Amino acid sequence: MHVHCRYDATAQLRAGEKSTPILSLIKERPGTLLVFSSFWADMSDTDLFPEPRNRGRLRDKWDYVIDPGFAAVPYVLLFHQHALRLTSEHLNVLLNVLAHWHANGRMAFPHSHTIAKRMGISQRSVQRSLSWLIKNEFITKAERKAGESPKGYDPKPLVEKLKPYAWARMQLTLDNRHPEILSDDVIAGLVYEQDRMSAQEMFANPTRTTADEL
Repeated sequence: MHVHCRYDATAQLRAGEKSTPILSLIKERPGTLLVFSSFWADMSDTDLFPEPRNRGRLRDKWDYVIDPGFAAVPYVLLFHQHALRLTSEHLNVLLNVLAHWHANGRMAFPHSHTIAKRMGISQRSVQRSLSWLIKNEFITKAERKAGESPKGYDPKPLVEKLKPYAWARMQLTLDNRHPEILSDDVIAGLVYEQDRMSAQEMFANPTRTTADEL
């Protein structure tokens, strides 16, 4: 296999068994980031994307596409977009915020200009969607320290907003009412019913779910 790196390309390559001046340099200084002029490097025995020792289900589906990172998105957010009154633009902006939410307790800090560029819309449109998401309690603004930029957002309110839908679908599954999971009216009825219940009542009998296996 030949790998062609143009004059404006930046490449970080793993050294294989075959030796060339370039590969020898990488062997001597592993992890070196190199900017190359136009050249052809013989990489016949080099595997740029080596197979991991342990392949999980995500890796089986996506291969190395997920290696730069991925966002975990609950089904209920996508399946109940209409019930949540999320427009396509609202949802897309929200997904971009979630992509920057790396752990519980850590705020997401996406810049509205960055989201706008990704979506191909104006920065003002993104700001309007963010304002709508805050007003409708999908996210909250994080407190900013002096001089801190960009603004931070906390997606925890979204978790609370999705819990009734998750509970409704889990309840139907436990009751073996699988066909009704596809009924928006049934889901809406259960969501209304559990709105009057406490969280302890809702999840009094927790069961092992798909999320526990990930």
